[in-house]
Amino acid sequence: MWLFKGPVTVRIETMPVDRTEARSNRFTEQEAFWNVPLHETNIICDIAVTKASDRSPGHTAADIIHIGTANPVGLYSMNPRTMTANFLDMYDVFPMISGSYRPYVKLYPLGAPLDDNIILHEEVTNTILNINYETGEISRVVIDSLPQTAPERGRFVSAAATKSSPYRLCTNCVPDPCGTVVFYEKNGDFLEFVSVLEGISHNVSIPIHVNDVHQTGTNKWLLTEDKTFKKYLLIRDGIEDFKLNAIIEEDGASSMYIQKCSTVPMSDNVLSATLGEKISSPNRVMVSPDSYGSVLKGFPDQAKTEIYKSPREPFKDEQPVSGDKLLGFTLKQDKQSPAPSVVYLPDCGQVVRTIPTWKAPEGVFPKGGSNTAGLGGIGGPYRLDAGHNVAQVAQWEKDNVPEHVRKAAREMGQKAFKERLKEIQMSEYDAETYENFAGHVRRQVQSLRVIIDSLQAKSKERQWLKNQTYGDLDDAKLIDGLTGEKTVYKRRGEKEPEMGAKQELPKKLRLLVDVSGSMYRFNGHDGRLEREMETVIMSMEALEGYEDKIKFDIVGHSGEDHKVELTSFDKPPKNNKERLKVVKTMHAHSQFCMSGDTTLEATRHAVNTLAREEADERFLIILSDANFDRYGISPARFGQILRSDEKVNAYAIFIGSLGDQAVRLHKQLPMGHAFICLDTKNLPQILQQIFTSTMLSK
Repeated sequence: MWLFKGPVTVRIETMPVDRTEARSNRFTEQEAFWNVPLHETNIICDIAVTKASDRSPGHTAADIIHIGTANPVGLYSMNPRTMTANFLDMYDVFPMISGSYRPYVKLYPLGAPLDDNIILHEEVTNTILNINYETGEISRVVIDSLPQTAPERGRFVSAAATKSSPYRLCTNCVPDPCGTVVFYEKNGDFLEFVSVLEGISHNVSIPIHVNDVHQTGTNKWLLTEDKTFKKYLLIRDGIEDFKLNAIIEEDGASSMYIQKCSTVPMSDNVLSATLGEKISSPNRVMVSPDSYGSVLKGFPDQAKTEIYKSPREPFKDEQPVSGDKLLGFTLKQDKQSPAPSVVYLPDCGQVVRTIPTWKAPEGVFPKGGSNTAGLGGIGGPYRLDAGHNVAQVAQWEKDNVPEHVRKAAREMGQKAFKERLKEIQMSEYDAETYENFAGHVRRQVQSLRVIIDSLQAKSKERQWLKNQTYGDLDDAKLIDGLTGEKTVYKRRGEKEPEMGAKQELPKKLRLLVDVSGSMYRFNGHDGRLEREMETVIMSMEALEGYEDKIKFDIVGHSGEDHKVELTSFDKPPKNNKERLKVVKTMHAHSQFCMSGDTTLEATRHAVNTLAREEADERFLIILSDANFDRYGISPARFGQILRSDEKVNAYAIFIGSLGDQAVRLHKQLPMGHAFICLDTKNLPQILQQIFTSTMLSK
């Protein structure tokens, strides 16, 4: 028995892809190639193709190439005829990347009428997903005979091999109208035939223990027995009618397992050219550890098969251990570097890509559970950091928490937050705590004060403009007019202030800070909340004494509220104790608020509020951790809000990032309106760029 769970919809990210014509400057068998914009930590696990011949009428008549990746788990899909690739980030589906858990995925594209779907199988946990790569809908396939396996959760990252589940997906692709997918258990004695379209499955018991399964044609599968490597041909004559035929091999041919086997035959012309004789015969191409390739003449339709082999010496330790395909990635030494950097894939005998240096975080140990305080839990009232690295649960699991549980958790969180605020108000000034933050940004405060000192008046004043060619006649220019001078008029207009002119009105600055749950949750990962608190202290100290020149306020935003007032224009913090209370309140709100994101609402509200203020200039600086993907926030919409009012100079500064989130987001926002600052020492230079850009633009 099996069933679907879901679906949930994941946002599809469209990325530009450049096609390079390989034959443009030299002759080559390669026609063209594309550089897919992989994340720098991605590892390619599998590549599959939805063929144009298997597509439904009305769909694009082109192959769709799919790339399955790990670290993070994702799916890239591209049409070679277009200049874009679609990316589905499955972080919410596979959030637990920790300890010894290294996910590895395999793909199986379905044919018409399900040709916009692809089956993704994560081998370590035996997670099976049905993904619509055109709409982003993901459903989990649950099969009683193929139970999921919980990943190992160790406190420290382990270099040992990932303990994998024994279940495997037969990835040789011969799509049929029923959407048949075959699963098997390594060293097991059954195969599971799943019909995705009909919603039924058949568990087929066999009298052997299986090492691998390869589909060789419609309703035909080649099986290799474990340990003995004897071969069998499984033929399906009906829905529940299966026959298993033993294949008798000679000359020790059964001593090797099969790595790959083609599903369609070579044409007669290609077969004749390969074997050097004019011939017409059923055939398949097979790859094994002892050959570059073997042609099976007569297989699978004739009673006798002749094997033509191109032999090679098997690579050392080529046989995957414990069925873990990740171990099939054999590291080879790059000639230019003593460090292993080139990944060799024995399954297809090719070097597939160079992996950049990446160090896994240490001390991965999730904290939190169900309905408890912690990090990475479900339905808890607030967050509690015990100093461990964080593993975040999927958003859809959080969405399944009953409403009464959410309400009770919210009430507990609000109560704890109010008690924490009362403690902050009543607490004595802690000089040591304040110095821990302020001491790190002392030099930056001085640099920022120099920048503030150099700011000029920008507001234009209406006054009489003289020496004009039209307007009211200037009495002081009557004689010049009699002599034929044309610039004898004056009119009312706006005039640019002179250098060093006194500001009539102060500038207004709003610091919109991110106090959402993710700031607290991932603070142990990259120190983003502490960095934001240092930034706020730096800004408050640098602006002290410049109230006539710049008035500022600090407002927070989280999943709970888009306007958490921390300071106001009229009442800025006057001393270290008041400044410490501001950052303590930020920390408390981030710990006790409900999950979610209101970045767009907070930015829109701040822009509208500043636009109504009377000021020499209006600045809005948004501090964010770039966690847009999780909540489906559109970078394009965020960019529109940043530039929605010309009276407000709005900028985003990303002070945290999971992987390359901030880099990708920075590229999608208007140029000059987004910055990445993962070290507070760079903040004065960023603010100088912001203030200077307004001087050049007006």
